[in-house]
Amino acid sequence: MENKTFEIQPIFSSFLIQKKLNLDTKSIKNWIEKSSHTDYKIPLTFNEDILKDFYLSLKEILDNLHLALGFSKNTKQQFQEAWVNVDSNERTSLPHTHPASDFICVYYPYVEQGSGNLEFINPNSAIEHIFPQSRENTIIDTHNLFNSKIWQVVPENNLLVIFPSWLHHYVRQSNSNTTRMSIALNSKIVSK
Repeated sequence: MENKTFEIQPIFSSFLIQKKLNLDTKSIKNWIEKSSHTDYKIPLTFNEDILKDFYLSLKEILDNLHLALGFSKNTKQQFQEAWVNVDSNERTSLPHTHPASDFICVYYPYVEQGSGNLEFINPNSAIEHIFPQSRENTIIDTHNLFNSKIWQVVPENNLLVIFPSWLHHYVRQSNSNTTRMSIALNSKIVSK
């Protein structure tokens, strides 16, 4: 962010990647519907034929991210675990991290309008005391990466989101009668 008289440089940054993929969401949605029955969480094995293009696209993006973040060329990203979430309006999650992983990937093959947002909590917990952000008491006109307590991602069909595992995150409750299907995947930095 540049000003006419000085430059503001972010330090100790986290990151968030949002990228629209070009996958066959209709086939993935149908496969999830056939696989889910009554389970809202379906474990994945990385051998699902229907998700082959997803895994290949994600591997390429993670490899590029790995290099862009300056990690050693003697290391690589490795998929750890993955699962499908099928959430309706009554399900939400508590803020959590994935401490055994390095990156978290969430892909939305099917999302109905009004599905709950993916929300992130600023790891600098002092920010809410320094910059009050209640409805009654705020000093902020425009939220940005320097002053926000919460960051939201609105889920969309074919959207991939990648973020570091140390970011506390959760899913807001959806509006009534909406369905959100997501594929969550954890990756880890390992030696080649």
